[in-house]
Amino acid sequence: MNGFFRRVVGGVCCLVLSATFVACSARTDKQPSRVESAFGGFDQFRRNVVLHDVATGAVVSRINDRYRALILPYQTTAAVAKLRNEDLALLFQAAYVAFFYTVSPGPLHDMQLDLAEMHRRGIAHAGDDAKIYASLIEIRYFGQARAFAKLHPRAPTEAVPVVTDDHTRHGPTALWVAVGGSKLERRPVDLRNGRIVVVSSPLCHFSVRAIRSIESDAGLRPLFHDHAVWIVPPDQSTPFSTVAKWNRLHPHEAMAVAYRREEWPTIELWETPVFYFLRDGRVVSKVVGWPVAGRKAEIRRSLKRAGLM
Repeated sequence: MNGFFRRVVGGVCCLVLSATFVACSARTDKQPSRVESAFGGFDQFRRNVVLHDVATGAVVSRINDRYRALILPYQTTAAVAKLRNEDLALLFQAAYVAFFYTVSPGPLHDMQLDLAEMHRRGIAHAGDDAKIYASLIEIRYFGQARAFAKLHPRAPTEAVPVVTDDHTRHGPTALWVAVGGSKLERRPVDLRNGRIVVVSSPLCHFSVRAIRSIESDAGLRPLFHDHAVWIVPPDQSTPFSTVAKWNRLHPHEAMAVAYRREEWPTIELWETPVFYFLRDGRVVSKVVGWPVAGRKAEIRRSLKRAGLM
């Protein structure tokens, strides 16, 4: 299954393990520093939690609490200025991992603090700048991302889009993509009446398989055309330009990008695809994944529970 969990185990684990290897290899004949020990404890805790539990809000909270207990005490201007280069890099990676799960301002501020010191020492890499830029986009600090890109032109993988907002929103919102991904419009999503919310991604072949199966079914196709909203998880693993291209090719399954996770309390899992069936604004059924055999029987039962079939 694609989405949040796969993004966790596929991206962060490699990044953290390689950072740990570099730090440890530099100190084969010495005791680990306090930062190395704190980082090791935090990373081990994170890996245990992710491997044994689904990445829900409760898991995110536990990882954030452990980050605050083990890493946050070192994240001050005075403290980072005294650290070895290796320890400073570990702090940056720990903050990146914490942001990865929480998408909150605290770890992002810590990343920026660490990166400023890394630039001052001349040890920052373009990949470090790219992590900050992507994080600013993910937390929807578009103005700050634009300013950061001017100072660090190697950072952006995509230009900062122009965002419009109707400011009359209530409830969850999403970003509708236009002009190839260079323009976004933030609009509310009405979940009060019978609605199917599908957490999906054009980069997830399970999502694509589900869409093809539903589109080929004469009974399901019109119901999804009338009631489904396709929502991309609010992370930076799916570029806006990719969503725009998908929408041109699949207008009946056009996807919008969730603005922020906390706006969507009905979404417990940000893996893809997950189908949420709502009635009177309340989730009455959920279908997870799309194997080769499909999930049509579960989809039909869920449609009936939602009063849509």
